[in-house]
Amino acid sequence: MTYQEHSKQGTSGQSVDEINKMTDGFLDQVCHAVGVPPNLLKGDMADIEKTTRNAMKFCIDPIITIIGDELNMQFVDEMDYRNGDCINIKRISYRDMFDIAVAVDKLRSSSVVNGHELRDAIGLEYSDDPIHDEFIMTKNYEGANDYKGGEED
Repeated sequence: MTYQEHSKQGTSGQSVDEINKMTDGFLDQVCHAVGVPPNLLKGDMADIEKTTRNAMKFCIDPIITIIGDELNMQFVDEMDYRNGDCINIKRISYRDMFDIAVAVDKLRSSSVVNGHELRDAIGLEYSDDPIHDEFIMTKNYEGANDYKGGEED
């Protein structure tokens, strides 16, 4: 038995490869229109972390912003909104807090952010602990003129 492709001999049928290329082209156009990397939908595992980050940044975040703005316009009074009482939507985090522990430590120990800001950024609930109000700077971030040297009694 011999297989013979009929589409190349003047018939109107298309080969499977041509159909796959056409559907991939449509999928790519839709992905670019909504901001989803095509590799993510196709299941490519190469550089999946960067692809996922791009999908969250260029697709999910704008949608969340639009939904949050609309919910605030519909359900929150203007005076409440000006006083800071509003609907705040946060996206899901696809990273583990232990993956960012070193960066969190650097932000906190260099006095860039306080504990409340860090907890908010990594998705933890507000804490009443007063230590989170403080901006902390460790000795290795102090300037040369600020370092007194030795231990204080």
